[in-house]
Amino acid sequence: MFIVWGTQTKKKSYASIGPVICPSCGSYGRYNIFKTYTVLTFFFFIPTFRWGTQFYAQSTCCGALYALDKEIGKTVASGVPVEIKPEHLSLIRAGYVQQAQPAQPAQPVQIVKDVEMKKCSQCGTETSSDAMFCPSCGTKF
Repeated sequence: MFIVWGTQTKKKSYASIGPVICPSCGSYGRYNIFKTYTVLTFFFFIPTFRWGTQFYAQSTCCGALYALDKEIGKTVASGVPVEIKPEHLSLIRAGYVQQAQPAQPAQPVQIVKDVEMKKCSQCGTETSSDAMFCPSCGTKF
């Protein structure tokens, strides 16, 4: 008689909580809550024993990953509304901070055939003055 067994690490996602101010980057975002756990399986698909459950919160603004307090995680898993405070989080991986793009200087408006035109400072494409982005390269006017 053969007994076929193995282990699998699984992930289960829960509700998104927010809006919150991310402790990592200081921006508004939401926390995507999920848990991971390891399962002992027979015949590779019958789960029998679970251990190593850990809850996590990942911010949507910068991608920072936090370990979430286990009791708060269980509350989220049960579907009860909860407020996640900074003391409930332990930083695992800091997120990225988006660098502000330097503002482009305003281009002079040219009048051609009674239509006001703008010229893109990046690629030189001319477009109507009411356009907010260059139709060729996407640069914001």
